[in-house]
Amino acid sequence: MKNNSNLVYDVDGLVAAAKKNLRNSIVKIGVSVVVLALSILAVVFFGTYLFVFIGGTMLACVSAILCNKSIKNIAFSDYSNTIGEIADVHKDIKTVDTTKVGGINPFGTRKYDSYKNNEIRLGVYINDGVQIRACYLKCASEEHAKYYESKGEAIHIWGTHFPVKLQAENDKWLCPVCGEFNTIDKRTCSRCKNKIIK
Repeated sequence: MKNNSNLVYDVDGLVAAAKKNLRNSIVKIGVSVVVLALSILAVVFFGTYLFVFIGGTMLACVSAILCNKSIKNIAFSDYSNTIGEIADVHKDIKTVDTTKVGGINPFGTRKYDSYKNNEIRLGVYINDGVQIRACYLKCASEEHAKYYESKGEAIHIWGTHFPVKLQAENDKWLCPVCGEFNTIDKRTCSRCKNKIIK
C-alpha cells in the first residue's frame, strides 16, 4: 500500500459538531419525556373526557416512540477518544434477517419479502501505550476490514464512530463520522458533507 503524508484532521471542528449533535439529541429526549409525562397525567386526571383520553394516549405513544428512537441513535461508545497503534482487529460476520413490505395493496393482502444479509462487525483494538481500547463497528464493509487489518497508527476522535489512520492509504482517507472513503484531494466528506481534513 502506498502511504502518503500525514493527514491533519479537523479535530476541534469534529468535536464541536459532535457536542452540538449530542445536545440536540438530549433536548429531543427531554422534550419527549416531558410530553410523555404530561400526556399520562392528562389521561389519568382528565381521562373521563373521550377527546382527552384518545389525544393523550396517542400523544403518549408517539412521545414514547420518539424518545426510544432518539436514545437508540446515541452510540455511547462514540464518546471516547484515543490515539495509538492498531493492536488487533476482530471480524465477525453475522447473518441478519430483514423483512420488507413488498408493496401496498389496499384491496388485498400485502406481500412481504424476506432477505438475509451478511453484516460485518468489526472490533478495532487500539493500544494507546497505557491500555488497549476497543472500538466496535456495526455494518462495516470488507473495505473497512482491509483498512484496519493493515494496522498502523490510528486515532478515535471524540464523538465520531470510525477510528481513522493518520496516514492516507492508496490516496484515500476514511471519514470518521460516516465511514465513507474519500480521495486525498478532498477536505470534505462526499457522503456526510462534514469538513474532516484541515
